[in-house]
Amino acid sequence: ILNGGFREGNRMVLNDMRPLIHNLDSLPNPDFSFEKEFVINESGKFVPNYHMRQAENFLISGSRGCVYSCHYCANSKLKSLYAAGARFARKMSVARFIEVVANSASKFTKARYIYFTDEDFFARPEEEIAMFAEGYQRKIGLPFECMASPLQITKRKAALLADAGMWRIDIGVESGSDRIKKYVFNRVANNQSVIEAAGIVNRHRDLVVYYFFIIGNPYEDREDLQETIKLLMTLPPPFFLRAYSLVFIPGTELFYRAYRDGILNGIEDSGYEMDFLGGFDERTVSWKLKELYLNSLIATMAGKITRFRMGILPRALLPFLTESKVIQFCNQHIWIGKNLARFSRNILKFRRASLGIVSGIIKNRKIAYGLKFIFRKARNRSRSRESELE
Repeated sequence: ILNGGFREGNRMVLNDMRPLIHNLDSLPNPDFSFEKEFVINESGKFVPNYHMRQAENFLISGSRGCVYSCHYCANSKLKSLYAAGARFARKMSVARFIEVVANSASKFTKARYIYFTDEDFFARPEEEIAMFAEGYQRKIGLPFECMASPLQITKRKAALLADAGMWRIDIGVESGSDRIKKYVFNRVANNQSVIEAAGIVNRHRDLVVYYFFIIGNPYEDREDLQETIKLLMTLPPPFFLRAYSLVFIPGTELFYRAYRDGILNGIEDSGYEMDFLGGFDERTVSWKLKELYLNSLIATMAGKITRFRMGILPRALLPFLTESKVIQFCNQHIWIGKNLARFSRNILKFRRASLGIVSGIIKNRKIAYGLKFIFRKARNRSRSRESELE
């Protein structure tokens, strides 16, 4: 059986890889019927899973693979399993993609938006983006969220997709240090490309912008983390910061590097069981203690960033909090970083719970991300929608 592996006595046998499917248009529609599908509930009973059809959103992708080979990501490992030159990143034609999305949307009758999980939704050329935008508006029309690399964001692509219904965009940055991005993460997008992309998406005032960063990285020094804070203060607000806690995923290039460098003893302290979305937690593995204060400080900046605040921190305080003497003092008193990390985790839990409640009451996600729009006085209600969002 291709792609399979098994143990024969004390020997591990790995079968040949199954060839990649290059023509994604040949694949059938995703099976979102949920018929004859069951899950185990909290009582240990098998129950039908058809309630998934009542979800407020669904995830779907028009592509497979990724053109990049970031060393912290599983895609780099998956890509290495195939012969050199194999076309790992593949995509459906625009016409077939729209057909698949329309068919899937008909199954989720209560869906209010779609999350496109393509590794880089903007990777298609502008002509294809234009075809998608026209067909999507005409046949589907639901608001959607997608991910993008800074290198692929152009004015025309952003404008076309915003008009088509893109309400949120997730942009992977990972670090404000070009050194870390290039020599540790193997990412090709430098800070200048991030700033240029930020300037483009910031023009669309009706767009919720998320930037993804990775913290708790033992390869980052004080200067690298200061570069991250500097970049975050440079990006045009408003936007949201999501801070992922680094995991050395076993099998990735970064995992092997950390093992060779003596940072890891093996899989057991790679952090593979860590909730990387649960906030920065220095208690999980010992290598999270490096530059504890600055990592904890960035964790408290997660959430909404405006002209006046960085997460829960007043923006005006950051120059003081990142002074060399302050950093040195906090590094000497490790309890400061630990309490700051715990505080940031509690804030994250509260924010998630609050957004969940608000989103359940307010069906428009854009409004849920900016509650000030609800409480404006009646005299402002006659303004245009664009003016309100400003």
